[in-house]
Amino acid sequence: MFGFGKKDRKIKELMTANCTLAGELSEAKDDSKTYAAMADQRMATIQGYKDRTKELEVSLQEAYESEKLINQRLTETKAENAKLRDGAGHALHALAAVQDLSTAFVKRLDMLPPYCGLPQDLVQEVFADFDTDLHQLQDYAREITRQSYTIEEHSDDKGMLVKAPDDNSTHFLDPIEVRESIKNSDHWPEWEGTSPLGITWPIDEIVKIHELGLYTLQLDLGKNVKADLKLWVVPKADGMS
Repeated sequence: MFGFGKKDRKIKELMTANCTLAGELSEAKDDSKTYAAMADQRMATIQGYKDRTKELEVSLQEAYESEKLINQRLTETKAENAKLRDGAGHALHALAAVQDLSTAFVKRLDMLPPYCGLPQDLVQEVFADFDTDLHQLQDYAREITRQSYTIEEHSDDKGMLVKAPDDNSTHFLDPIEVRESIKNSDHWPEWEGTSPLGITWPIDEIVKIHELGLYTLQLDLGKNVKADLKLWVVPKADGMS
């Protein structure tokens, strides 16, 4: 009887230990499932990162291609602008040549002698008009010289002219814009002469202006009358120098 009691206790102990191990094994299996689920979740997260990285690489490549196209278009635009500037320069020089020819023709007319076959009273009237126009031109030249004129342009922190606040490309003055801006200003004197007024502007000097400062432009009013025009080139009041 005693021997069976010890065996029973031993069996119970073994059964209890077996149950304990079974419980621990079940908990280990549950933990393993939990770790497996966490691993799957992390793998999914890593895969998401990989997919996002590929998307970013594709976007970066597209942006790079777009930048190449933009740079190519910018180069083409600069070339087109250069051609337009050259064409405008040729046109301005042609206009200046025409003005010079016109001025030379008028000077030749002014130099006609009084014995060219015209009635003497008509010759005297012509030369009287010539003298009147000459004095008016001289007065007009003094009015131009007495004033100073201002135009505003975009510039960088060094005072060099640029095309726009967001475009630091070197910019040169446009003679036509300069002429129209000055003639439309309040300081430009009104011509009250009896004959049409023709002014030759120093185009070659204007197109060289590419920085802020004070410049003197000599205008040719005809009949050997010159006017020294003082031009201030100042920065635009747009938050940029």
